[in-house]
Amino acid sequence: MSKKMIWKGLFGQQHVKTMLANAFDNKTLGHAYLFCGDAGAGAFQAALEMSMAALCTGNVEETPCGKCESCIKVMRLSHPDFHLVAPVCLEKEHRGTDGKLSQEGWSFLSDAAKSRLADPYIIPGYSSNPSIPVEWIKEVNHAVLRGPVIGGSNIVIIDGIDIMNKESANAMLKTLEEPPPGALFILITSRSNAILPTIASRCQTVRFGSVPPAEIKNVIDARFKDSVSSEVKDAAVRYSMGSPGRAIDLCKNPPGPVIEEACELIEECRIADWPAIFSHIDELARHGDFEQYERLFTYITYLVRSGFLGRIISSETYSDDIEDPGKTGNMSLSVDTHTVERCMTICREAISGVRAYGNVSIVLVNYMLSLTEILNEQKQ
Repeated sequence: MSKKMIWKGLFGQQHVKTMLANAFDNKTLGHAYLFCGDAGAGAFQAALEMSMAALCTGNVEETPCGKCESCIKVMRLSHPDFHLVAPVCLEKEHRGTDGKLSQEGWSFLSDAAKSRLADPYIIPGYSSNPSIPVEWIKEVNHAVLRGPVIGGSNIVIIDGIDIMNKESANAMLKTLEEPPPGALFILITSRSNAILPTIASRCQTVRFGSVPPAEIKNVIDARFKDSVSSEVKDAAVRYSMGSPGRAIDLCKNPPGPVIEEACELIEECRIADWPAIFSHIDELARHGDFEQYERLFTYITYLVRSGFLGRIISSETYSDDIEDPGKTGNMSLSVDTHTVERCMTICREAISGVRAYGNVSIVLVNYMLSLTEILNEQKQ
């Protein structure tokens, strides 16, 4: 029976849906894809639905059915031909005295993968530097080279491929270069510029854009109903930056004090208050919470865009009916579009720096210096 792929849980991303569904329906899927997009924009959800569609055994015309034994096993991470790898923060007890993963370590990896599957739109948070253990990659390689156990497909999802170190990348490169029949690799990243060229060049790139605010509003209305106030939902849409996953996180963890801190940082840069700027940097650097750093820069990105760009252009992705005129009003300056783009660029670079789990103090200093310079050029 010829099956037609349908999308059940992917929000927005119409061009992605059309392209991948057509490739599936016409049996022209490639062997390796690189899904690029902001965290929580839908890349992981799309990868999961593609995997289920490829492995679905339901006697139906539309796939995935979500009800057959194969679909259920994929969701439970018990299908022998479905493999998921994701970044983890290993502890000392996860490795033995020989440095290899212990049984407790392997159990931890399994639990981490199951947790990632439980809610595909949730953005994973890490309190320390995550990694992708090379043993996990070698285990997946072995399963792929062994061939499918059931049917003709063997699916691998590697989330956070940009976090993979050279050793892990080299371990999978041979398989990626010469995949056995039926193998499909789906690699996911929010930092496409951090992907090793040897990996990126062997994949078809699929880019995930921002989801329109109205659709994000529908997502959180359906998920939270009356358990979250309309004010919190509206703020979640505003600060989501086109990411349903980020909006969900904001409904669970309203920004509150972090937004206030973002406003303070921008204001300190605007008036070039250097003692306050460096005091703020020292205070932030002591936190050591990478998830909190990314949230902070995400809000700064929104506030800069809202304070400047929102007064110059409007777009399909961000509409005026959800702007916040209160917090950003004092940051309004008469700037040209080139200056606006510079402000947005350094915000994106700061977020990318945080996601790379590097030296946050350096990221903060570079950002503050650049933003202060840009804002004060307007006064000269």
